[in-house]
Amino acid sequence: MKNFIRIALPRVSTLNSDTPLPYVLLDRQHTVLRSGELPATALATGMPTRHTQVVLHPADVVHTQVIAPPLTAARLSTAVHSLIEPMVLTSPDDLAIGHGARQADGSVPVAWTARAPLARAWALLAAAGLQVSGFYPTAHIAPATDGEPETPLALPVDDRWRHPAPGWSLAMTELRPATHGDGRWRSAALIGVAAALVWIVGLNLYAGQLDSEARALKGTMQRQVTQAFPDIGIVIDPLKQAQQRRDSLRAAHGSARDDDFLPLAQATASLLPQAAHRVERLSYRAGAITIQLEGDDGTGAPDAGPSQRAGAMGLSMTREESGWRIARINNTGGTDSPGRLRSTPGGVR
Repeated sequence: MKNFIRIALPRVSTLNSDTPLPYVLLDRQHTVLRSGELPATALATGMPTRHTQVVLHPADVVHTQVIAPPLTAARLSTAVHSLIEPMVLTSPDDLAIGHGARQADGSVPVAWTARAPLARAWALLAAAGLQVSGFYPTAHIAPATDGEPETPLALPVDDRWRHPAPGWSLAMTELRPATHGDGRWRSAALIGVAAALVWIVGLNLYAGQLDSEARALKGTMQRQVTQAFPDIGIVIDPLKQAQQRRDSLRAAHGSARDDDFLPLAQATASLLPQAAHRVERLSYRAGAITIQLEGDDGTGAPDAGPSQRAGAMGLSMTREESGWRIARINNTGGTDSPGRLRSTPGGVR
């Protein structure tokens, strides 16, 4: 806590929302930055912080010391309640009780006040907007050398205003106003909203990445369909259009035969893999492919390897003026067939 307000309450029975409250604004070194008197609401709106320490009027608090055995913190609280029970005129359940740590001699500082008035005072301060961190007895906020521990804290500022508060107070958790509880719920809700926003942003980024990948894949498929079927002008659904075009070709030409262009072209490619980048002209007539290679003057004989492979594949490989002619052995002659593919130097038609 960097800066905080320390206020001195009057008797809690006289406290209301318009009661002027003596205050000081302190920094973490307990240097006084500002002091004066303001009602709770004006303090909450006019100060640079709302963190508040409240010093109770000496007449509202009883403080003493009890001797307790060495116990854990939870057991010490139970022991303190039992030890003060004979000292009070009412049930400890009706009191707001605070105590410090057990000292080396076994003594424990303890103080108490009526629970209901303290709860009302806390609710009033919280409703004004102040965030109370502790309620302290005047005697325990004063230095050890203070000669008047029972004198109410008042202005002008003295050493008691600047003295550090003890590490304990009468601000019991169960007396905390509901508005603080709502604040804790609001904090939890804000954390939840922030986590949801982070999740949504991450989800949107992931969705954007998937969309980008999908658009890239669709673009690739469109290019492949356009290359395979140049007669398709506009490609919207690549897979569906490719399937439809394939089915229409099958319906128009029937099942592919071994001497159709595509099966024969695949066989030619396997026979002449070294000619992949040397094809100058390719034509398809009457169930036969004629291929002319770049730099081939037509005088050489087929290599023994491709010729033997051609025979094993049921193909013939012969020399013609226009290049090498590859055909099925049972389809080595004939004339141009209507509807067959023909290529020119510009490509296959």
